[in-house]
Amino acid sequence: MKTINPDIIFTKGYNPKTVFITEYRNLDGRLDPSFYEPLNISLIEEIKKMPYKKLYELASFSSESWNQKDIFEDEFPYIEISEIDIPTGEILNVSYIPKVEAPSRAKKIVRVGDILVSTTRPSRGAICLINEKFDLHIASTGFEIIRDINVEHLDKEYLFNILRTRFCLMQMFYRSSGGNYPAITQEQLGKILIPVPSKVIQQKINSVFRSARNTYSNNKNKAKQIIQTIDNYLLKGLGITLPEEDNSIEKRIFIKDFKTVNSIGRLDPKRYSLFVSNLEESIINDNYPKQKLSDLIIHKASGDWGVDEELITDLKLFEQCLVIRATEFDNDFNLNIDNSRLKYRYILKSKLKKLDIQPFDILIEKSGGSENQPVGRVAIIEKQLVDDYTLCFSNFVYKIRVNSKIVLPYYLFYYLKMMHNIKYTDVMQSQTNGIRNLIMKEFFAQEIPLPPLEKQKEVIATISKLYSDANKNLTESEILNSNLMIEIEKILKGVNN
Repeated sequence: MKTINPDIIFTKGYNPKTVFITEYRNLDGRLDPSFYEPLNISLIEEIKKMPYKKLYELASFSSESWNQKDIFEDEFPYIEISEIDIPTGEILNVSYIPKVEAPSRAKKIVRVGDILVSTTRPSRGAICLINEKFDLHIASTGFEIIRDINVEHLDKEYLFNILRTRFCLMQMFYRSSGGNYPAITQEQLGKILIPVPSKVIQQKINSVFRSARNTYSNNKNKAKQIIQTIDNYLLKGLGITLPEEDNSIEKRIFIKDFKTVNSIGRLDPKRYSLFVSNLEESIINDNYPKQKLSDLIIHKASGDWGVDEELITDLKLFEQCLVIRATEFDNDFNLNIDNSRLKYRYILKSKLKKLDIQPFDILIEKSGGSENQPVGRVAIIEKQLVDDYTLCFSNFVYKIRVNSKIVLPYYLFYYLKMMHNIKYTDVMQSQTNGIRNLIMKEFFAQEIPLPPLEKQKEVIATISKLYSDANKNLTESEILNSNLMIEIEKILKGVNN
């Protein structure tokens, strides 16, 4: 590979780092220039200094598929890409889905010892090693399944670990194709180079990974424990008693007068359960005055998904925006703006003006959810986000701005987040065609306890400190992960620590 002499380039603004040539003999069956970028070539050269083999020389890919009829009685365990914990490679959750509702992508049978690699945005590192707990589960076709590993050269755990390092993830990135959701084919995945040190070195690397995973899990659990105290702190501070759920048959049978049912306008028995009735009564009888959420709002707007650039005839009428979707809502903290999955669309400038996105506006997830997660999650727009991006939000999201002379935005954000966590919004949703929709009329009708502003500031300060402590534990884990990769590379290069 040679860098082009800048003297022969006449294009204004030429950057020597982005213009390069490669010899014909080095072409790898691809003509996309990004594959031959100097950064990728230097990575390959770095790996070739070590003992290595191509992945397809070390293992084969499974073609075993499920016909969506056999094996299971009524429902089946389904592994989705989104449930893979990137830092640890663990499966966080398995969905149990009725066979009659099986998604078309639920096709791949997994077995103990299989390594699952996400083929969509593979450089994220959604990779897991299947243990006995997940034997004979069904995985999405969005995974490639590595099976029948050549144990003479490779330890299975080592392959799982090394696939999640920079050496392999960057190769997956450069071998992927596509726009917003680049994907890698089985053929291209099989061509990535795998460092193959001695079995002694492989076991040493496995030991380093295990230690790091344990530390990460401990830090994550500490963060989780801190976050779990927030809801109890807020409930106690407001004088709200969270009722115990009793699913006995006696407690599931109750009577509601017609006046109550008629005022709400729903026949769903969940809406009138004793748990909900007791919770609403506790909110009404708490220590502070209340107002309906709708009475606190001074501006509101529905979202807009926008359009792709190629569909626009007059670009001057549009603005490119970062679209905030339900995907960006973080269950523990606030918005998770992950550059690897951000979505940009073009929004009419006239529509963008109506959206009028400002710092401290609150976003509400009005459609989406899942079996274990009711719709109605909330997020708050932080000033830094407005400074960094031109923002819009999807049509599955709703935006409100509140009167800060009555309720401070962060106090309301923490309160609504807590109400979602205790699954109050579970009774405010309807479901059609598999999508859960928040019943906005009921959501806005909920009573919001309003302590004095000084008390709201105290609540905000306390909860912010708790979130900061939780985030500190997670940040330490991220630093640990960065140091881990440096240590692994030193081991592979034969450099003493």
